[in-house]
Amino acid sequence: MPRPVVAACLALPLLAVPAVAASWTLGHHGTGVGFGNSPEFTGIRLNLVDEDVRSVDGLSLTLWTPGENRRAVHRGVSLGLVAPSARDFHGVTAGLLGAEAEDDLRGLTVTGLGVGAGGDVIGIQLAGLGMGAGGDVRGITFAGLGLGVAGSLEGAQVALLGFGVEEDLRGLSFAGLGGGVDGSVIGITASGLGLGVGGRATGIQVAGLGIGAEELRGLTVAGLGLGASDARGLQVAMGMVGADDLGGLTAAGYVRSERCTGVSIALFNRTEELRGVQLGLLNHAGNNPPLLRWLPLLNAHP
Repeated sequence: MPRPVVAACLALPLLAVPAVAASWTLGHHGTGVGFGNSPEFTGIRLNLVDEDVRSVDGLSLTLWTPGENRRAVHRGVSLGLVAPSARDFHGVTAGLLGAEAEDDLRGLTVTGLGVGAGGDVIGIQLAGLGMGAGGDVRGITFAGLGLGVAGSLEGAQVALLGFGVEEDLRGLSFAGLGGGVDGSVIGITASGLGLGVGGRATGIQVAGLGIGAEELRGLTVAGLGLGASDARGLQVAMGMVGADDLGGLTAAGYVRSERCTGVSIALFNRTEELRGVQLGLLNHAGNNPPLLRWLPLLNAHP
């Protein structure tokens, strides 16, 4: 995934300041205290605009919008009054607007607006608006609005608006509105409105309105309804629970399934094949004898 959040941050109308190739060092052979656009440096470095930088080890402070730094590797503390940019960051990275890594971003990152990386992001990431990664994200992540990950997302994640993950989600996740995962989910996930999972969701999943997944395993709670091809465990919804295969304990206003194994509690229960017990005002089990298919209060099939 390209870095849409950081790209938007850097597109703000900032004055273009040409990079200055000259540099001055208080030290010896690129080591010590440096001023200017030194391409390789170890120590404390202060520069107006970074461009064509190759490596910086130590403390680096950049005052303005960076130029092209596709080969740059920063190790240590990288600070930018606008947005530091490099191929890789290792250590502490902070930008008033954002931070951008062509490849990997590792360590602690704090920005006022956005964080973007073309590769993996590992560590603690705090972004005032959003974060995007083209690879995997592992660690603790907070985004004031949104979080987008082209790979897998693991750890503890908070997105006050929502998150989208193209592969798998592992750990503790919260979305103020909604979350979408193309792969599987393992852990605890909570969203203010909805959660959609393309594969299996295992653990505890809670949503204010609805949850949809290919498979559900564990505890699933939805304010309005939930649906899955295969749901097993404890399913609770104020509205409807719908599944092809339903197993365990289910409680909802309306429970509809092709096969139900376990206990189903609802105002209205309907299944074509029951292996268990239905409790509700009206209960239907399609595999019972004709006179026992529709029963009030209780229906069962051994």
